[in-house]
Amino acid sequence: MLDDLKNIREDFVDPWLGITFLTMGILIAFISHNFRTHIRRVLLANFDNRALTNHKRDESNTTRKANIWLNSFFLLNVTIIFYVFALKTSITFGLSNGLFFLVCVGSVFGWYLIKYLVQYFIGVTFKMKELTTSYIEQSTIKDKAFGILIFPLVILTVFNRALSDFVFYGILIISVIYLFFRWINGVVLGIRQGNIPFLYSILYICTLEILPVVLAVKIFLEPIISSLA
Repeated sequence: MLDDLKNIREDFVDPWLGITFLTMGILIAFISHNFRTHIRRVLLANFDNRALTNHKRDESNTTRKANIWLNSFFLLNVTIIFYVFALKTSITFGLSNGLFFLVCVGSVFGWYLIKYLVQYFIGVTFKMKELTTSYIEQSTIKDKAFGILIFPLVILTVFNRALSDFVFYGILIISVIYLFFRWINGVVLGIRQGNIPFLYSILYICTLEILPVVLAVKIFLEPIISSLA
């Protein structure tokens, strides 16, 4: 009996993940209670152009608050995915789990903020502020929907150890598909609203989105290959 209890404690979920999931549970309950209509509108906006237009036109204080909470929820999901991926591939750069988790939180939230500041700067520089703003609005709508829909799989990959690896690879595949369609949507948006040639639209989206991802892959690819070798 004591050996069984010991095994249970050794196999318990990472406390940092436990605290984060508790926070996210409280957060999604708060959002669902106070912004249920907004959640439904965000999900519909990914499939219905009319719902997308209505959402973009809504500049109420309630909508701005809901967007902040939903963006935070999305970023916490990304943080957990990144953290679990690093643990599975043993890429923690020699840091303790607690310190590395804080680094993950700071990196994800900081990257998100810097990326959109750079995108606004690019939009102003190339005199495409309206197009860039529209692209960012549509991208964040997709981010918020992705965060809501992927959350059950994130819970499963952390708390169900039998299916953890299988579900996590599924999350990675879904994330790649999500990014692909996100970029395709950006190219289409550039052609429709930017009145720019197809090639320029692709180059613009590459500057806004794909280049940062390539830089991230460049940073982490070597440690990943080393851990697998």
